[in-house]
Amino acid sequence: MQKYRDTNEMELKIDIRTMIKDVLRYSWLIVIMAISFSLIAYMIIDSSYKPKYTSSTTFIVTGKGLNNSIYDNLLTAQDMTNRFKNIIDSNILKEKIAEVLSMDSFDAEAEAEIVPETNLMVLRVTADTSKKAFQILQAIMENYTVVSDYVVSNVILEVLEEPQIPMAASNANQAEDIAKKAFWISGAAILALILFFSMKKDTIKSEQDFRKKLDIRYLGTIYHERKHKTILSAIKREPVSVLVTNPILSRKYVNSVEMTAAKVRNRMDSKRIKTVMVTSMMENEGKSTVAANLALEFSKMGKKVLLIDLDLRKPFQHAIFDRKGESFTGIAEWLKNKTDPEEKMVQIHNSNLFVLFNSKILRNSLELMDDSSWKNWIKKMEQKMDYILIDTSPVALVSDGESLAHIIENTILVVRYDTMLAADLNDVTDTLNEAGSKVIGGIFNNAYSDLLERIGMEQYGRKTSY
Repeated sequence: MQKYRDTNEMELKIDIRTMIKDVLRYSWLIVIMAISFSLIAYMIIDSSYKPKYTSSTTFIVTGKGLNNSIYDNLLTAQDMTNRFKNIIDSNILKEKIAEVLSMDSFDAEAEAEIVPETNLMVLRVTADTSKKAFQILQAIMENYTVVSDYVVSNVILEVLEEPQIPMAASNANQAEDIAKKAFWISGAAILALILFFSMKKDTIKSEQDFRKKLDIRYLGTIYHERKHKTILSAIKREPVSVLVTNPILSRKYVNSVEMTAAKVRNRMDSKRIKTVMVTSMMENEGKSTVAANLALEFSKMGKKVLLIDLDLRKPFQHAIFDRKGESFTGIAEWLKNKTDPEEKMVQIHNSNLFVLFNSKILRNSLELMDDSSWKNWIKKMEQKMDYILIDTSPVALVSDGESLAHIIENTILVVRYDTMLAADLNDVTDTLNEAGSKVIGGIFNNAYSDLLERIGMEQYGRKTSY
């Protein structure tokens, strides 16, 4: 029975429904991580940002004694610009500027360039303050002749645009732009990781997965049915009953329940089983709803059926059958006073279905599981009923189900679509078998066959019955 766990290689299977579900489920994580990386990027760039200010002036360059042709002026401007670059790079001029402005050193950037295809030369100075940039530019204009008079002896430099004190930084703060990029890049990276792990996640996503990966007999598939038919009902938290007796349920869902019930009944009859425990590995896998619908279907077949709510930590059958406003203490009275629970059984709508409801949460319930008189009572009820279905606590959540396995010899495991890992489900099966309750099969619950169903389910939200 180790057919799957002994397999060394894991299949990488793409399931669009699972991927959509996981992306929607963890959308909050994508947003939070994207915002976090965005804020971190913003703080790093913003804290390291140092504004620079640039002041500039434009000269018209013409040559002395020339015929002032356009060609001559262009050559003169090009030559003057090259010489001026050497001037402003010289240590002599930098020391002179530092002396004039009472600076420790020349801590600015100066450059000269020609405006293409003109005889205009632009002189720029960039410093860490607007005032310093303006002052240094003026000082260069007043003192560049100190370096070399002959450089400009044959050139006329006419100021076309006077220098101004810059009002804004010339190097924009890129923190906001980088933060936006970090948001989208990190969001995409987290999305890719979620999709990757979604594909790698070894859960049960199809009937084929169930048959291949689990060490239990496949007893049927029950398809997903939206409990909220409209957005308004979801907002008002008014779920639709998913009992097969509800006439507004989809035909596909009802048919899947009917077919599964028929297979379960055939399995029980072939093994001469009258009592079975219906459980799951964890909560919210729909075991209680499955147990209720199986009981209803068995009773429709003309059989006398007893459904017992023995999920003592979170009883739910009274809610499924719309009996929330009533108090059911049959199990509690049995524990306290040894009152026969048969007196508390409720017949459903004059049918062949009887339910032993429980609305009282019992934290210390193990004494019931170890009570031999309870087992004797079950044997007595088997003489009166054709089938007994017992809804118990999830096996991996509390020890009640495992303890009850010593009393109830057969179990049906409900496996919800894309919820628990296959290896863990197989471990639970082993635990139940070793405890004395043989797992006669499993039901694949809340399955999907249409992508739009999946999208619709996530849009309206859902919480399957426990």
